Amino acid sequence: HILVDEFQDTNFLQWSIIKKLTEEWRAGFGAKRELMIEPTIFLVGDEKQSIYYFRGANVEVFSNAKDELKHWFPESKFSYIEIRDNYRSLQSIIDFTNKVFGQIMNPKDEAPAWKTRYSAFERRRKNEHRGRVEIILTHCEGNMEERRGKEAELVAKRIISLIGNLYVYTKEEEKKTCSFGDITILLRKRTYLSLYEQTLRRFAVPFVVLKGVGFYEEPEVAFLRSFISFLADPSDDYNLYCVLKSPLFGFSERDLFMINQEVGPSLFYRLKKFGEKDHKRSGDIKCLEKWLHQCHEMPLSLILEEMMGERQGWRVFWQSQPRANVKKFIHIVEDFDREGRHILRIRDYFEKNMAKEEEPKANVSPEGVDAVRIMTVHAAKGLQFPVVFVVGLDEKVAKKDIESLLVEERREGEVVIRYQPEYSLRRSDRLFLEKRYKEEEEEKRLFYVAVTRAKDALFLSGIWNTHQTSRLGWLKESLHITETDKGFKIGEEI
Repeated sequence: HILVDEFQDTNFLQWSIIKKLTEEWRAGFGAKRELMIEPTIFLVGDEKQSIYYFRGANVEVFSNAKDELKHWFPESKFSYIEIRDNYRSLQSIIDFTNKVFGQIMNPKDEAPAWKTRYSAFERRRKNEHRGRVEIILTHCEGNMEERRGKEAELVAKRIISLIGNLYVYTKEEEKKTCSFGDITILLRKRTYLSLYEQTLRRFAVPFVVLKGVGFYEEPEVAFLRSFISFLADPSDDYNLYCVLKSPLFGFSERDLFMINQEVGPSLFYRLKKFGEKDHKRSGDIKCLEKWLHQCHEMPLSLILEEMMGERQGWRVFWQSQPRANVKKFIHIVEDFDREGRHILRIRDYFEKNMAKEEEPKANVSPEGVDAVRIMTVHAAKGLQFPVVFVVGLDEKVAKKDIESLLVEERREGEVVIRYQPEYSLRRSDRLFLEKRYKEEEEEKRLFYVAVTRAKDALFLSGIWNTHQTSRLGWLKESLHITETDKGFKIGEEI
């Protein structure tokens, strides 16, 4: 018996392997047949959730396999079951999903197999409350970073307004007020992740990033890097400045101005002279001098642990993500201590790797943590959340350019490779254009996956624009959203 789950994410090569595994018994031979055991093949998937075209998945395999199975088995042995029951979402979210995707996933009968066809959901969840769907739009004439910044502020403010005011439901369908831990922000990609993080911090919204990157750019990690750089070289004015300005030491700009009125070759020298006059800061200076002395006698990781304890660092970085990042950083230093690395080599390692944007943040389990989750739509596939924010509606989903090299599995046993360096020729080439249309079709499926993660409330946000090849463009098309003097208007009830 063969069971293939998530079949929509397979390709023709993988399907050919499955066919090889079944070849013998389909022909009526093999040990199982001789023992009168009837083999079966069971494929489970959803074409609308095929979102891995960029790494080789081919949604066409789904419909091709269905046709082949019909050919393999007699009608009495073959069954195709399309499940339309929805046990996850409240009625408003289902109505919205049916309305939007019934419009944008509605190809003609003769359309190719990679065109996605939508079938409407029916609610089976035993909860009569309608739930909520909101589309949050605003204007911004700036560049993309400014647009995302303005949107991030809107999202942060809306999240704060929901806490204690919006009702969500437990697994037992008991009503409760919304908390931060009920909310998830879904990103199409991580390009502006740091901007959303900065904005949520500014509005004091606790959050965790699942499968996030940019570890070395996080504020708590940047502080620890600066602390190590100062211990390695006490004349490093810049990194000492970062340490003193951090919340663990709390020196103000006025303090630093007064320190720099002293005369001396380095900031640390001037700090010590300043401490002779201002005894309120003498404790800070003694701590720094102690750790400078210890860094040549004891493991650096122990000094970091001691510093975090003495300076109330665990209270400062109390949220789950910063706390986990600090622990990850200390574990990295522990490994270097075991190798016997000198502090200068440890400092050099962090200076070399601080620009590595792909370094993952510490893994944080969101279970039991009252914090907003942030993740990509791909990471959210298969999950569900009481409240979902789908952001960046106005981002263009079609690439500006078509890549000059095309490598694609067209059908079983056939791979097409075509190179066309001239952009003007790529724009009129059937294969290059078809690839672009397939990518746009996958963006619709990615949008569908994002929307259908929501159980009780769905919020969609973006900046108003006229682009049609965006998720906002699809909403304007399906819901007849127009710009008015007073803001925006949906042309008909959902």
